[in-house]
Amino acid sequence: MKKIILGIILTAFFVGCYYDKSQLLTPVTPPPTASNTFTVTYAISSATITVGTTGNTGTPVIVNTAGGSVTYKLVNAPTGVTVDTSGIVSWAATVVVGTYNFSVIATNIKSLYDTSNFLLQVDAIGAAVVAPSGYSYSPASTTISNGTAGSSLAPLINTGGGTITYSLTSPPAGVTINSSTGVISWASTVAAGTYTINAKATNSAGNATTTYSLTITAGVYTVSFKNDILPVISSQCATCHQSTHPTWTQWSTIYTAATSIYGKLAPVGNMPKGSTLAAVPTSEVSSGLFRDLFYLWITQGKKNN
Repeated sequence: MKKIILGIILTAFFVGCYYDKSQLLTPVTPPPTASNTFTVTYAISSATITVGTTGNTGTPVIVNTAGGSVTYKLVNAPTGVTVDTSGIVSWAATVVVGTYNFSVIATNIKSLYDTSNFLLQVDAIGAAVVAPSGYSYSPASTTISNGTAGSSLAPLINTGGGTITYSLTSPPAGVTINSSTGVISWASTVAAGTYTINAKATNSAGNATTTYSLTITAGVYTVSFKNDILPVISSQCATCHQSTHPTWTQWSTIYTAATSIYGKLAPVGNMPKGSTLAAVPTSEVSSGLFRDLFYLWITQGKKNN
């Protein structure tokens, strides 16, 4: 009987290192699951042709993590403009002279959709060159984490029947534009911040201007097991439980027990009950508590880094 009582006391002492009454009522929040991504991107979003000319956009680039088939439909397209089952937009020689703004809506089996806008300028034979107009980007802005290079889609523009040269006025360091296609690109070295990029399209008769907004965010802090997680586990857990958990300071043990450990971290104080850890030095953990940093480590895949 004495051995049984002693066993109960030791078990209560072990559990007490982790739990208080409030902790038992705190649910464990599971890591978030990723949602499906669906985008359809065309390399060509505008064209200026002479009446009687045929052409097409080429096959779009599709990101469809849900899988399955994709369907396409045209909105406000003129007679003679069609889209096939692979998403290629074509125009026949019968499209009459005029300026046409139309869209393609692509939909996947999950009912996710993406819209691409187009501008088709059909000029009369021998028409005089006029200044470009309708210069814009769709979408007209991008938000991306720092350290990531990227680019806009090709712009929408009525070329006025002339050859267009694109340029930027006082762009941020690392931001450029393709003088022939109008695609704006940014390097991975662009500093965090929000930038209004001033772009110009010029032909022999004049020019048109527009803006493009680029926001570079600070990015998500990458939690280090070696520098952020292990020191706390070693000083706050292993010192008490090393005898019952001889591998407590090994990544494989913490990886396997991560969800259980997170459920035992004090929701108000810090890890574990009664500890006095300094605030976590990262803006991604708003409370400054180790339990939030530990949760971020879980959502980032519990890396052994």
